[in-house]
Amino acid sequence: CIYTKRKARWMKNGTCHCIALRRANRAVTEYYDRKMAPCGVTINQFALMRNLDRLDSPCVSELAQKMRLERSTLVRTLQPLLASGLIADDSAPGTRNRRLRLTTKGRKVLVSGDDLWEDAQRGITKKLGAENLAALRSMLAVLEEI
Repeated sequence: CIYTKRKARWMKNGTCHCIALRRANRAVTEYYDRKMAPCGVTINQFALMRNLDRLDSPCVSELAQKMRLERSTLVRTLQPLLASGLIADDSAPGTRNRRLRLTTKGRKVLVSGDDLWEDAQRGITKKLGAENLAALRSMLAVLEEI
């Protein structure tokens, strides 16, 4: 039976590489989100705000390109930040491509989140060890090129 052969091959080879990477991604994201919770943003929102702070009022497309995210994913992450006043849209009324900037409130969250992010970074380093972490980052760089 073809199904049995496929199932046997799946079980012999272990978990799908993609599924294993997705599970690890989910666990790490949840870890960072727990660490970032006191400042009121998720790690994805914090990363977006950091990138926004580095760029000079980028449009959504430029920000998505710099972060290597799909535009629709970025827009979903932006919505709660806009609603809570952490970022602002400085584009002229009626224009299609929004120009974004960090607000004063957003800068305060970014500053308060820096120590939380550093703590999360230390926790990952402690869990993996510096050598394993360096190897992981090297492997991830290779995977990004697929």
